[in-house]
Amino acid sequence: MYRSFRAAFWLLASAAWLAFAPHASAQQDEWEDRYYPFAREGLYVGIGGLFALENFDRDAAIEGAGTALEIGADGGGGLEVRGGYRAHPNFAGEMLFQFFSGFSVNNRSNGSNDHFNGWSLSANAKGYAMLDRIQPYALAGVGLLAFTEKRGSELGFITRIGGGIDFYLSQAVVLDLEIVYVLPAGSLDDYQFTTFAAGIQYRY
Repeated sequence: MYRSFRAAFWLLASAAWLAFAPHASAQQDEWEDRYYPFAREGLYVGIGGLFALENFDRDAAIEGAGTALEIGADGGGGLEVRGGYRAHPNFAGEMLFQFFSGFSVNNRSNGSNDHFNGWSLSANAKGYAMLDRIQPYALAGVGLLAFTEKRGSELGFITRIGGGIDFYLSQAVVLDLEIVYVLPAGSLDDYQFTTFAAGIQYRY
C-alpha cells in the first residue's frame, strides 16, 4: 500500500510539474519584462535640437581682439542625430553627430567679428543608476570637432562630460534632455562650450 501511495504521489507531482512548469516559466519571463520594461537591451536611434552656449577664450578667438571687456560672443543652435546600443540595463554606448550654427565673436571696439559653424562626432558611454520610467544618466565621450569661420577651417579632438534624463513615453519612445560640456584640444582648445539638447528616441 505504501508503495502504491508513493507511486501515485510521484505520478501526480510529475503531472502537476508538466502542467504548470511552462506557465511558471512564462510568468517569470513576463515578470522580468515588467521589472525592467524601460531598460531592456537593444538598439536605439534619435534626433533632436540643441543650443550651444559658448565659453570661448575671446581674446584668442578673434584677430585684433583688444581687451576682453570689449569683446562679445553669442552661442549657436544646431541639430543632432544619435544611434546606440544598450548592452546592459545600466550601461549604453552610442555615436553622436551634432551640427552647430550661429556662434559669433565680435570686437565692439573696432567692429570686427567672426562667425563659426561646425560639427562634432563622438563616441559616448552612458551609465544609468535608475531603471524606471524616468532615468537620469551620466555621460562621457571622445571625438572630433570641426569649426569653420572666415579665416578657414580647423579640426581637433574633444572630450565630452555631462549627463541627462531619459523620459519614457512608452517602452519604445523616449524623450531625452542632455547637458554636456565640450572640451576641445589642440588648435581648438580656446573654443569650449556647453550643449543643451532635447530630442526624441526610438528603441527597437
